[in-house]
Amino acid sequence: MTIVTSRRFEGDLRIGTTVAVPTPEGVPLVLTIASYAERVVGLVADFGRIVAILFVIGLVLAPWLGGPLGEALLMLVLFALRNGWFMYFELRRNGRTPGKRFVCTRVVDARGGPLRPLQVVVRNLTREVETWLPIVAIGQPDTFVTSGPGWVRGVAMLWLLVFLVVPWVDARRRRIGDLLAGTLVVREQRGSLEVELAERVARAGATAPRFAFTPAQLGIYGIYELQVLERVLRDHGQESSTLREVARKIARKLGHDADLRAVGAARAFLEAFYQAQRGRLETELALGRARERKRQ
Repeated sequence: MTIVTSRRFEGDLRIGTTVAVPTPEGVPLVLTIASYAERVVGLVADFGRIVAILFVIGLVLAPWLGGPLGEALLMLVLFALRNGWFMYFELRRNGRTPGKRFVCTRVVDARGGPLRPLQVVVRNLTREVETWLPIVAIGQPDTFVTSGPGWVRGVAMLWLLVFLVVPWVDARRRRIGDLLAGTLVVREQRGSLEVELAERVARAGATAPRFAFTPAQLGIYGIYELQVLERVLRDHGQESSTLREVARKIARKLGHDADLRAVGAARAFLEAFYQAQRGRLETELALGRARERKRQ
């Protein structure tokens, strides 16, 4: 993976760090690493929702929370909620929790592949010693510093400090969990690409190139490739050599006889394929839900 420091202003006067990851077609895709502020705000937004849910659960379980058994039950619920929240959304929402969606960030595989369940589990369980223990250390310092000799307390605080400092010294702003899991947190552009494409096609009118795809051609690629194609289209707003190369490789793999020589034809081909592929996947998802409801 190539790390590039981009010294362009991003609207909020930050210096952005970008990385180039390979696409399934072998063409590097440049992604912008999420800033420290975006990651913190996203975490706080998620944590606020977790606290609200925990409050409701506490009200429901209040009659059973008295005594050591009740405290143990509450700790178990808190552990399952704070880890299950992130794991569920990152697995089911393509690396995006509600907090990450709020700040337009997502978790991705650092090697350019699809995000795997093991990566999600590792990066989130590691948060126990990266984030929650420091929070406890700040909120209940007696838990860490009232017992044991001085050197033990010093080592314990140094341990916590290392986890807090790592994201600030890593070039890709990865915490320990990201390093172990092989993941990155990257920035996404705001807005709906689907709406943008529809507006562009409407403005182009009848002069835009027309491309059709058979069900067999649309079945070659899946949802991961669709997400990568969306990022390629976003990162390359105008006709570029990257777009032409991606279009040629996709057309070759599909066995499509598209004429991509005209100016703008490559982007039009990719946009048409994106819309057709997204429509197919959404239809399959709707049919799957309908079948599930019918079985129930």
